[in-house]
Amino acid sequence: MQTILFILTLVFSLVLEAGDVPQTDAERAHATAVEMQYWRIALTAWQKDHHTFPQGNVDAARAALEPVYINRALTHDAWGNRYHYEATETGFLLVSAGADGELSPESWSKQGELTSHDDDAVMTHEGPARFWKVQ
Repeated sequence: MQTILFILTLVFSLVLEAGDVPQTDAERAHATAVEMQYWRIALTAWQKDHHTFPQGNVDAARAALEPVYINRALTHDAWGNRYHYEATETGFLLVSAGADGELSPESWSKQGELTSHDDDAVMTHEGPARFWKVQ
């Protein structure tokens, strides 16, 4: 009987956790936008202390930020694609490749609201430069 209760408890907890996972592209876009905003806040705080942004890729930035500036910085967006991070001369770029998983660097300078979840979203030190329309 205890084994059955344990298994039911385990299954129930897994179902609850699965309910927290974004399922639609719109939900994934929203979750990714929120996470990228957390990155921006942590990176900006780090910059105020160090007078520059962390150098290197998303792993190097994460190592610089955790655990002082952010408890846990995710390195992948809600679609499971790895973020692209780079420090620039004046700030940083944090990019999600979106639903299609394809980075398109030529699009990053085009600011504004995106109509397709396949488009790359871009966060800079100044805020969201390119983001999906969240409904």
